[in-house]
Amino acid sequence: MIKTFLNVGLAFVTLLFVACGSNSPSEVAKEFIAKAYDGNGEALIEFVHIPDNAKKGEKEFVDGKLKAHSVQTKTMADEKGGVKSIEILNEEFDDNNAKVQIKVVFKDNSSQNETFNLNKIDNQWKIKIF
Repeated sequence: MIKTFLNVGLAFVTLLFVACGSNSPSEVAKEFIAKAYDGNGEALIEFVHIPDNAKKGEKEFVDGKLKAHSVQTKTMADEKGGVKSIEILNEEFDDNNAKVQIKVVFKDNSSQNETFNLNKIDNQWKIKIF
């Protein structure tokens, strides 16, 4: 599970959950990826859905992984001159589930695609890792 999470996005992804106002899955995924590539690991846990029945310590584990991931992604982005743009390639969703594909373009004109699965929890879109 965690490996998939790392490969899919926390490998560069990893989420500000924008409890404060992202209305669409794309906005949440884009905000998450922007924070990750900016190195703002502190904010990422807010984007992630951690189920109420998660085992003790899982939230802390995920938080640590997100912070470490943001350090790695910032380092990679810096090596490529920084992030030039973040583009939504595709968004598919129904009432409570979504899949968002994002393209991150770096200032050296290289790019990387990210895919996020999200769930709507209490009227807020959250990145699904469990």
